Amino acid sequence: MRRSILILVAGVVASAMSLVAADTGTKYGAGVTVDKATTIADLLKAPDQFAGKAVRVEGTIAAVCEEMGCWIQIEDPATKAAIRCKVEDGVIVFPVAAKGKKAVAQGTLEKIGDDPETAKHMAEQKADPSKGAEPHGTPKGAVYQLRTTGAVVY
Repeated sequence: MRRSILILVAGVVASAMSLVAADTGTKYGAGVTVDKATTIADLLKAPDQFAGKAVRVEGTIAAVCEEMGCWIQIEDPATKAAIRCKVEDGVIVFPVAAKGKKAVAQGTLEKIGDDPETAKHMAEQKADPSKGAEPHGTPKGAVYQLRTTGAVVY
């Protein structure tokens, strides 16, 4: 009888642990340690305020790099503001199946260009859905992305 109770308790504990694990999502890279999220719209409105600082963003994955899984684009469903979260090639690989899922990412905001060639490249990516969406620029035309060190996808 005692053995049956122990087996039952172990089964209940294992089930509870699997439910908790399901709620924690899939961790990529270093994960996310910054507690407070910054809205993507705020990042893009005042990028100089956030450049080089560790920030956390949250939203829905609108696009994933289909070639190497080296970036995801996170969009805030409320404002539709979005930013590309770029990782070091080969260190973190996001699956294409992550598109449409909720995500939290952490990294530093970096300027990746404001020259006409970069703008042209980003526009081409946006025009071709198979290449994913572009990282959004600021009203001044500069293009920024989050140099991502970790993420959690739910």
